[in-house]
Amino acid sequence: MSIEEQICNCIESHRFDESSEERFQDGIAEVLRKSGIAFEREFHLNRRDVVDFMVGNVALECKIAGSLSSVTRQLHRYAQCESVKVLVLATTRLQLSRVPQILNGKQVLVAATMEAFCEVVWQRKMEARRVGDPMRASRGGRARNQTRPGARDS
Repeated sequence: MSIEEQICNCIESHRFDESSEERFQDGIAEVLRKSGIAFEREFHLNRRDVVDFMVGNVALECKIAGSLSSVTRQLHRYAQCESVKVLVLATTRLQLSRVPQILNGKQVLVAATMEAFCEVVWQRKMEARRVGDPMRASRGGRARNQTRPGARDS
């Protein structure tokens, strides 16, 4: 198993405090340490760019917020650095898992935490509650031709 796959497995198999990016990074640092994976934190790739973790030639960036376009731009800058061979994005947001798989000819892997997957389920339940379908809310699926409770037939 490659080091980038080991990193992804470590992140995806643990729960983290995701209340801030700093706490998220602290949790990831602890998991990497316990797994025997050596890393440098807040690694300066150049004068402008500082990646959250550098594990050999793997750049590991952590995100709990941000748009897909801003994160992609940031990762693209990192991919332009000679010292980076692979990028790993650790994220709590499933939306960010849609970053390109290749940037500047370098592989990009995404390690999404369980909170990211829970976010999707929660959003579906909230959507179901807005349309007033308790069955849909409990199973997370889509209901068709549902009328609002108490609506009158015309």
